[in-house]
Amino acid sequence: TRSPLLHASAAMDLDELSGGRMILGLGSATRRMNEDWFGVPFSAPAPRMQELVALVRAAIAAQAGVGFRWEGEHWKLDVPIYARPGAARKSIPIWVAAVNRGMIGAAGAVADALVGHPIATRRWHRDVTLPGLRAAEAKAGRVAGACALAPYVMTPRAPDRDTAVRAAKGQIGFYFHTAPSPPI
Repeated sequence: TRSPLLHASAAMDLDELSGGRMILGLGSATRRMNEDWFGVPFSAPAPRMQELVALVRAAIAAQAGVGFRWEGEHWKLDVPIYARPGAARKSIPIWVAAVNRGMIGAAGAVADALVGHPIATRRWHRDVTLPGLRAAEAKAGRVAGACALAPYVMTPRAPDRDTAVRAAKGQIGFYFHTAPSPPI
């Protein structure tokens, strides 16, 4: 829902402040979240994510002050003067949140890692995520394992077990509430 240049600029700010330790995480969210919560259209999430990652990488790399142009399928940008002196690095790792096959493919094609959804099971990662990543990497001409899997595991911390279980149930309920259907 944000401009790609805002993603790139914020990532470079945080990378500079952290001494080069920033990892940028990107996710498309669900149709419902985009349209109902943020009031933005939701179309072609996986192709848009692939282009977004490429665009953000190009914006981060374009630190010479000669302007920045991007002409893609989803974004067209023309910034006459674009400079970022003092950047900590010329590239920042980008991790993409994914749960469905389309976004798994997008992550495998362009991302440094896939952030697994907290409701995805080990079986889903074994049977769907990892084969999807490897196939997308191969199709994009990347080496196997170029996009690591970073599973997201909920681990609530609370003074007692009952409170921790309630917190976990609430978070799981939130995820099932925003998603049209859960993975196996």
